Amino acid sequence: VARVTLTPGTGKITVNGKQVTRAQAMVDATNTAISTILNTTNADGTSVGNRVGVVAFSSTWSGTSNRAHANTLLTLGTYTPNRDGKYLIKDGSTLSTSANNNVRYFQGATYTQAGIKQAETLFTETTEERTPVIILLTDGEPSFAYSDYDNISVTTSRDNLSGNGSSSTAYNDGELGAPVVLSAAYYKDVIDDRYTNGTARMYTVGFGISNTNNFAKAVLDPSVMDDWTYSQKNYGRSGQIYEDLTEQNNLTKEQYEYADDSFVGEDLDLTSILNEVIDAAGEPEDKSETVTYKTTEEVGLAVIQTGKIELTALDSDGKFVITVDGTEVVGSLSDAYDKGYVYDKTEAGTTKTYLDLTKFDLVNDKVIVTYDKA
Repeated sequence: VARVTLTPGTGKITVNGKQVTRAQAMVDATNTAISTILNTTNADGTSVGNRVGVVAFSSTWSGTSNRAHANTLLTLGTYTPNRDGKYLIKDGSTLSTSANNNVRYFQGATYTQAGIKQAETLFTETTEERTPVIILLTDGEPSFAYSDYDNISVTTSRDNLSGNGSSSTAYNDGELGAPVVLSAAYYKDVIDDRYTNGTARMYTVGFGISNTNNFAKAVLDPSVMDDWTYSQKNYGRSGQIYEDLTEQNNLTKEQYEYADDSFVGEDLDLTSILNEVIDAAGEPEDKSETVTYKTTEEVGLAVIQTGKIELTALDSDGKFVITVDGTEVVGSLSDAYDKGYVYDKTEAGTTKTYLDLTKFDLVNDKVIVTYDKA
């Protein structure tokens, strides 16, 4: 399953030699991405069964249909484009779809958390089991934020939000940036917990944002802060978001680094980037689990005495490698069986696969067993 979230932009850029608004560029690229996602097939030509959904977010805006900070334009499903090949249609300041009467107006501020929350709702309300993929597409920094990052409501009054809706520089940047990061990490985990067949992935695209804007880059990909200088971490706009995450919230990077990949730039080729994201999201998950056995102390005497370790959830068709002190001694599961490193044993009617520890000198050798889990 892939899903696209987007927020409109008003500035203009050049695409294929033509001046278009950022909003039009995002809609065009999203239409192409939806088509790619829904028309992906297996080698035999059958559909892989992808689903797609679209959430639009900004902030509430009086006098329009933007009565909530975010709304779902397309629920997770398969769709047919209109006769012009479009799933999303931009008509002036209105964004609509070819499938229903849902509408979003290109008005309001950038309340990114609302889009993330609406995406979480979209994913957790379905009962289907697929790999959930979120693509967050935005043309600006957050200009609204809510401090209660794990309790976002798309209908919260703007009076309860931090920010003035137009410029994040008017506020403490950590107050606007850190909650967005925390919401993204939190709701990604919520989505991941909902699905058992695949790990949630989240990709971010900052379109029309300067590559030198460290604040915006950190919001969309907190891992960039790993390479920041002392000054970047302690002073200015970037320092405020870093301080809020690491000191005020006392978090480690493993707790807030949520983006699987991120793209930020003023003139990005959105179609190419979304295709790259789709390709990456479609790659099989690495199911490898590495088990390392070295010395009696690390393995444990009790385990040594049993002479075996069960290889749980072993994928018989997957990767299987054994190395001893850096030298590969087994390159496949069949090879392991042939050489006696692995054997099956039926206990209480259940057949289990074991690694034979008696084949190794665990006191002196470093043994690494790597295998794919089913």
